[in-house]
Amino acid sequence: MKITTTAALLVTMAYAGAQKAPDLAQGQWFNTAKPITKADLKDHVAVVFFWTFDCINCKRSLPAMNRMYERFAKQGVKFVGIHTPETQTERKPANVRAALTKEGIKFPVLIDNDAKNWYSWHQTAWPTVYLIDRHGNIRFSVVGELNFNGQNDEAKLDTEIEKLKQR
Repeated sequence: MKITTTAALLVTMAYAGAQKAPDLAQGQWFNTAKPITKADLKDHVAVVFFWTFDCINCKRSLPAMNRMYERFAKQGVKFVGIHTPETQTERKPANVRAALTKEGIKFPVLIDNDAKNWYSWHQTAWPTVYLIDRHGNIRFSVVGELNFNGQNDEAKLDTEIEKLKQR
């Protein structure tokens, strides 16, 4: 499996059309009592976060993701982390669990060891955040480290989440 990482790539995209979010290929889940499916996200604004625990850009983005989760989960916004490993160490569920504890991650996380989600979502870099509207359409994304080099991606994501909640 060849997956590309990025050190400083930052791309923010707003989707004008209705690009449907792919289904979630299933695997082992953490921080949830049951697996989450695309149907569980229906009628909710959702945040989907592709990451891996040894990626420095992901580590730097996790505090922003945790803050957004704390702000928006109680308002009905659904969060899904998709952990797609780059190294053998990152493939071990016990290591993922330890990283969740160390980083204080409380949102549900799916282990994507076979990269089915990575490829179905046409991923190219860690981290990537997608905002999904109530109809299952991708409406906004950020590729690369959140808040990199003074960019205020967390505020942009907050604004876009608020817009989607109003629709």
